[in-house]
Amino acid sequence: MKRIAVMIFVLMLLLPAAVQAHIVNESNLYDDIAFSEARENIVYLSGLGVIPYEHGAPLFKPKDKLSRSDLAYWAGSFRGLGAQQSDPQAVRQAVLAEGGVPSLDGNATVRDVNQAYFQGRAELNGSEELTREQFASLMAAYLTTKVNGQTLFEQAGYSPGPSGTVEAVAMKESQGADGKTVRTYAVTIQGVTLELSEHPRILYAPVDPGLWKGKSIRESWVMNKREGGQQLQLISFVKPAGAASSPQEANSDEKGQAHAHHMCQEGDSDCVPAGEGAGFPVIPAAAGAVAAVLLCWLLIKKRA
Repeated sequence: MKRIAVMIFVLMLLLPAAVQAHIVNESNLYDDIAFSEARENIVYLSGLGVIPYEHGAPLFKPKDKLSRSDLAYWAGSFRGLGAQQSDPQAVRQAVLAEGGVPSLDGNATVRDVNQAYFQGRAELNGSEELTREQFASLMAAYLTTKVNGQTLFEQAGYSPGPSGTVEAVAMKESQGADGKTVRTYAVTIQGVTLELSEHPRILYAPVDPGLWKGKSIRESWVMNKREGGQQLQLISFVKPAGAASSPQEANSDEKGQAHAHHMCQEGDSDCVPAGEGAGFPVIPAAAGAVAAVLLCWLLIKKRA
């Protein structure tokens, strides 16, 4: 019986788990921004890291006042302050120490935002407090307006990518060093093919890249990879009719996930257009079937 249990365990190890990195859009970034006037700005600023994504925080709370504590954490994370970026309190203390905020108590003002993100060099001097969505609308102006010689895009390391019609989306499956299945998407836009990053932000399109073919991209932004080349990080599709009243419709027809690690190269035999399927995983399915049969046999024998 122990031998059979060991065999089942070994067979289960043969079932590779896919390395998954999900795509984020205005419908699944937060549960409460679908009808916020600042939802596009929130997606953009989240993609740049101006508003850091906090795992396990499903609500953005757009109508709540922005606290100085949150402002310090957001600005410090974006600017890379704090000895340990994984420690929110250390990031807050670093911003407080350099005078980015007067204290960690109370709500943030326009002047506080200027000091925390721009060291007081932007034309922002109001003393009024801001809601979280008002902060997003305020900061959106600096996506293209330079302060200290750089826009927010440039500070985040982004550069403009291609726009136009998505001509093709290819998906490649490969085996990682840890035995897990790695899926990569490559998107061709007006003759330019780029790898999709692991955690891209998109607007007005489904989160499944297999449904992007034929859709029009208004603008895209890319980042350089350490090993060379560029990755698509932020994609804004042309807004569909009715998106303003019900933005979640862009995600209602498909709730797939994107997976990215390695580029799908032209001529690869295992590179297939996304949406057409990558073939049935025969070996994992066979291993699973054998494991199931052995488990059933073991249970029947035990009862007998």
